[in-house]
Amino acid sequence: GRDLGTAWRMPGYDDSGWPRGRAQLGFGDGDEATRMAPGSLTYYLRTRFDVGSGSGPVTLRLLRDDGAAVYLNGVEVVRSNLPAGSLSAATPASSAVAGAGESAWYSWTVDPALLRAGENLLAVEVHNSSRDSSDISFDLALTRG
Repeated sequence: GRDLGTAWRMPGYDDSGWPRGRAQLGFGDGDEATRMAPGSLTYYLRTRFDVGSGSGPVTLRLLRDDGAAVYLNGVEVVRSNLPAGSLSAATPASSAVAGAGESAWYSWTVDPALLRAGENLLAVEVHNSSRDSSDISFDLALTRG
């Protein structure tokens, strides 16, 4: 629920004190592998992953309820159901997601040049449409080839 500015999106940010968990993350739907605490408008998530040599298209698949912005190595690569412009912890999602939309996956092609050989960072901010929302959901898959 606290605004972290933009530094948290960068690979060098110290997230060693952050809780850890597996996706699907969220609350309120009963299908979460990791339950997050309700009551915040925005949730910040990070994960590191290694990439070997290779090439080919990169596909990002995202499940989000209500909105999300995804950063790869500090570069915004996806914005879904969020307004244009600067984002903060006080920015609500553009609209509430309900019904089948709560479990829908959305896909984008990502510039493969953004991947580095070795360690990479995905940082995601997930936004609800209101602080008193009954649920929030997040999952993501990044594939190459």
